[in-house]
Amino acid sequence: MTILQGSLLYGEAASTGTGQQLITFNNFRDNIKLQGVLKLMHNQVIAGDPLVSQIVDEMNRIKQDPGRRRLFMKYELDLMDARNEGIEKGRAHQQAEDIKLTVKLLHSLGITKSEILRSLSDTYQLSSTEAEHYLELVEFA
Repeated sequence: MTILQGSLLYGEAASTGTGQQLITFNNFRDNIKLQGVLKLMHNQVIAGDPLVSQIVDEMNRIKQDPGRRRLFMKYELDLMDARNEGIEKGRAHQQAEDIKLTVKLLHSLGITKSEILRSLSDTYQLSSTEAEHYLELVEFA
């Protein structure tokens, strides 16, 4: 690990295997000016800040390296895939909760099981087996 300015540590992230860089702020001191770094995180480059210049130079070096560019693009695609997968799982989970709540509501209103099954199939485009599954989940819960 290389020490940059007193308590700012910088080095390879050994556990990820993606070539990512790890920056750790440890034991803050007043002599480290982080305002430039924080602005850089919002794509605002402060001219004359040596730490920002070092970071920008490293970013430019990485952008010029085709191998590293591929790693970063793959990493970003993997993040997007994971995010989309999480969104889909969340939607599926929420729909399942909504269906169970609908079954409870219709059951509490005294609607017959056959009407509940038909309503679930029509509203949520469920097969009769899927609708029966939700009905059983709520009845035996």
